[in-house]
This record gives sequence, C-alpha cells and structure tokens, in this order.
Amino acid sequence: MGIFETIKQNTDVPSVAGRYGVSVKRNGFTNCIFHNDKHPSMKLYKDHYHCFACGAHGDAVSFTAQLFGLSPYEAAKKIAVDFGIAYDVEDGVSKAHPRRNKTDEAVTLLSEYITILEEQKTKYTPEIPGEEYHPLYEESLQQLPLYKYYHEILTTGNKDERNEILNERRFFNELRAKIRHIGMAG
Repeated sequence: MGIFETIKQNTDVPSVAGRYGVSVKRNGFTNCIFHNDKHPSMKLYKDHYHCFACGAHGDAVSFTAQLFGLSPYEAAKKIAVDFGIAYDVEDGVSKAHPRRNKTDEAVTLLSEYITILEEQKTKYTPEIPGEEYHPLYEESLQQLPLYKYYHEILTTGNKDERNEILNERRFFNELRAKIRHIGMAG
C-alpha cells in the first residue's frame, strides 16, 4: 500500500485541519483557506473538504499541500510524520502508532474547546466601554492562552513535552466533560 492510501486509512480531514491550527466548528465548518472567507463556508467531511463559496474540493493530502505550499507527495510525507504514521515503501506495510492516536485525540479535544472559547469571546464581548463582563467572556480571556499553549505543545513540541501533557488524564477527562456540558446546554 502506498503512502496516499496509508494516509487515507489513518487520518481524516477534520483531524488534519485541526492539527495544523485550522479552527473547525462542531458542525464541521471552517473559514476557507483558499479565499478571503469571513464566514465559514468550507465543510470538512471525514474523507474530503468542500468550500461552498469558491468550490475548492479535495482530501487531507491536497488540503495540507495547499495550506503549506507543498507537492502532494511532500504533503503526504508531512502528514505521515506529524501523525506518526509509519509506512514501508518496500513491502507496503503500514501502521499507526498507538501513542500518536492519543495525541490526535487530545489535539482534537483541545481544538474543539479552543473553538468554543473563541465563540464565547466573540459572542460575549462587551458592546460598550465599562460594561460588566459576562462570565463566559472572562472565562474565554483566561482560558484561551492556556489551551492554545497546550495545543501548540501537542502539535509542535518534542516527545517529552507531549508526553507530559498526555499523561494528565484528569485534565482531558475534565475537558471532555466541559465540552459535553456545553454541547448539552447549547
């Protein structure tokens, strides 16, 4: 099996986009990276993306290629390295590393919560100077830098830094509970 098939079997477009810092809303929409999009018009499906404004369409590899200005092959190699997907060019054997799956899950959780906090910050920004801050606005101001920092470590940090965060089970259990609570309240 070639690198492109291996990537398709071990990743999905929303995970790849989130991994590379693209803020994806819970409904799978994001601002299109191919044009100056002010309102989310790009839908990220498991196996492809489609922009309803400019018509851009493709898979995880083409998304990464466009985002970083790479050839499709270089983009596939980047995804393989960043997601810990091993592939053997000679005999076609490939497998995903289990620790990497835990990292991907953590990155996805953090991306989702960062999106929620950014939405709260926008929605509850005071309209007039001196207006009392809404508690969700204050929470977003306090929490966004921390969660963005964790996201950055998991996407760009070294192995020891990533492992230190990944070993915080309680942190991720609390994060899952927060997201679940917000989903039930929304």
